Amino acid sequence: MIDLNELRFDENGLIPAIVVDVKSRSVLMLAYMNEESLRISMIEGKTCFWSRSRNELWRKGETSGNIQHILSIPYQSKTQKCKIRFKRWQIKK
Repeated sequence: MIDLNELRFDENGLIPAIVVDVKSRSVLMLAYMNEESLRISMIEGKTCFWSRSRNELWRKGETSGNIQHILSIPYQSKTQKCKIRFKRWQIKK
Protein backbone atom coordinates (compact mmCIF):
# COMPACT_ATOMS: atom_id res chain seq x y z
CA MET A 1 0.00 0.00 0.00
CA ILE A 2 1.53 3.29 1.14
CA ASP A 3 4.71 4.16 2.99
CA LEU A 4 3.47 6.75 5.49
CA ASN A 5 6.94 8.29 5.65
CA GLU A 6 6.61 9.38 2.00
CA LEU A 7 3.38 11.34 2.54
CA ARG A 8 3.27 15.10 2.96
CA PHE A 9 0.50 16.07 5.35
CA ASP A 10 -0.55 19.73 5.51
CA GLU A 11 -0.10 22.06 8.48
CA ASN A 12 -3.21 20.52 10.10
CA GLY A 13 -1.86 16.99 9.71
CA LEU A 14 -4.27 16.17 6.86
CA ILE A 15 -3.95 14.85 3.34
CA PRO A 16 -6.69 14.96 0.67
CA ALA A 17 -8.14 11.60 -0.36
CA ILE A 18 -10.02 11.25 -3.63
CA VAL A 19 -12.40 8.29 -3.48
CA VAL A 20 -12.95 6.51 -6.82
CA ASP A 21 -15.34 3.62 -7.53
CA VAL A 22 -13.24 0.91 -9.19
CA LYS A 23 -16.16 -0.39 -11.28
CA SER A 24 -17.48 2.88 -12.73
CA ARG A 25 -14.24 4.87 -12.29
CA SER A 26 -16.39 7.70 -10.96
CA VAL A 27 -15.00 10.09 -8.39
CA LEU A 28 -17.43 9.85 -5.49
CA MET A 29 -15.97 12.20 -2.96
CA LEU A 30 -13.06 14.22 -1.69
CA ALA A 31 -12.35 13.63 1.98
CA TYR A 32 -9.41 14.20 4.30
CA MET A 33 -7.31 11.72 6.22
CA ASN A 34 -4.87 12.16 9.04
CA GLU A 35 -2.19 9.60 9.84
CA GLU A 36 -4.45 7.72 12.26
CA SER A 37 -7.38 7.44 9.82
CA LEU A 38 -5.03 6.29 7.07
CA ARG A 39 -3.54 3.61 9.33
CA ILE A 40 -7.03 2.43 10.32
CA SER A 41 -8.08 2.31 6.65
CA MET A 42 -5.01 0.25 5.75
CA ILE A 43 -5.51 -2.18 8.65
CA GLU A 44 -9.29 -2.62 8.31
CA GLY A 45 -9.47 -2.42 4.50
CA LYS A 46 -12.40 0.03 4.77
CA THR A 47 -12.33 3.81 4.47
CA CYS A 48 -11.90 5.89 7.59
CA PHE A 49 -11.56 9.66 7.31
CA TRP A 50 -10.97 12.69 9.51
CA SER A 51 -14.01 14.96 9.84
CA ARG A 52 -12.77 18.55 9.80
CA SER A 53 -16.14 19.88 10.98
CA ARG A 54 -16.54 17.46 13.89
CA ASN A 55 -12.82 17.01 14.65
CA GLU A 56 -13.16 13.25 14.86
CA LEU A 57 -12.61 10.05 12.92
CA TRP A 58 -15.50 8.74 10.85
CA ARG A 59 -15.82 5.46 9.06
CA LYS A 60 -17.70 5.66 5.78
CA GLY A 61 -20.83 3.55 6.00
CA GLU A 62 -20.94 3.46 9.79
CA THR A 63 -24.52 4.74 9.85
CA SER A 64 -25.65 4.32 6.21
CA GLY A 65 -24.35 0.80 5.68
CA ASN A 66 -22.60 1.88 2.44
CA ILE A 67 -19.13 0.60 3.25
CA GLN A 68 -16.19 1.29 0.95
CA HIS A 69 -13.89 -1.76 0.73
CA ILE A 70 -10.44 -0.50 -0.24
CA LEU A 71 -8.71 -2.15 -3.18
CA SER A 72 -5.72 0.21 -3.33
CA ILE A 73 -4.48 3.56 -2.06
CA PRO A 74 -1.88 4.92 -4.45
CA TYR A 75 -0.25 8.19 -3.42
CA GLN A 76 0.17 10.84 -6.11
CA SER A 77 3.27 12.78 -5.13
CA LYS A 78 2.79 15.51 -7.76
CA THR A 79 -0.62 16.46 -6.40
CA GLN A 80 0.10 15.29 -2.84
CA LYS A 81 -3.17 13.33 -2.72
CA CYS A 82 -4.18 9.76 -1.98
CA LYS A 83 -6.46 8.22 -4.57
CA ILE A 84 -8.52 5.51 -2.89
CA ARG A 85 -9.87 2.84 -5.24
CA PHE A 86 -12.70 0.88 -3.66
CA LYS A 87 -15.52 -1.54 -4.21
CA ARG A 88 -18.86 -0.61 -2.67
CA TRP A 89 -20.53 -2.86 -0.13
CA GLN A 90 -24.02 -2.33 1.16
CA ILE A 91 -25.17 -3.87 4.38
CA LYS A 92 -28.90 -4.43 4.72
CA LYS A 93 -30.32 -2.95 7.90
